[in-house]
Amino acid sequence: MQAIMYFPLMLLVLEVFNFSRSAPHHINKDDNDILLQAQQKDLDSMACKPMLHKEHVAKYIDPKDNLLDHHHLYYPWVVGVLRCDSTCSYCGNEIGQEEKKCLPVSDKIQQKHFVVANFSKDGEKKYRRVKMEEHTECHCAFKI
Repeated sequence: MQAIMYFPLMLLVLEVFNFSRSAPHHINKDDNDILLQAQQKDLDSMACKPMLHKEHVAKYIDPKDNLLDHHHLYYPWVVGVLRCDSTCSYCGNEIGQEEKKCLPVSDKIQQKHFVVANFSKDGEKKYRRVKMEEHTECHCAFKI
């Protein structure tokens, strides 16, 4: 019974031993160059373009709107909207230095309307439109 309990521990020790033997300092120069090229290719594939982001509808409803008084009665709570985002985009050079930021092109920002449904106290379904900014084109620009 004790041998069965120690078997997973023995496997873990062997795996750590194998991992330490394959640590980066044992990789030859050619392998390192291949890894660097692959890393840069990954960065280059992260184009600066509008991507879907989750936005909470409540942020875009006027605070005086009675819809917020009944927040649990409206839906959807979140919608997808296109935005330029430096977190998921790469605006750097060929050696992995990020010099710029992914920003919306100023004349390519539009207002997108979303439908929000809610139920009145008498159970009647009503609709509202909520406006959010959406980016249709992005570009890499120097950080300010």
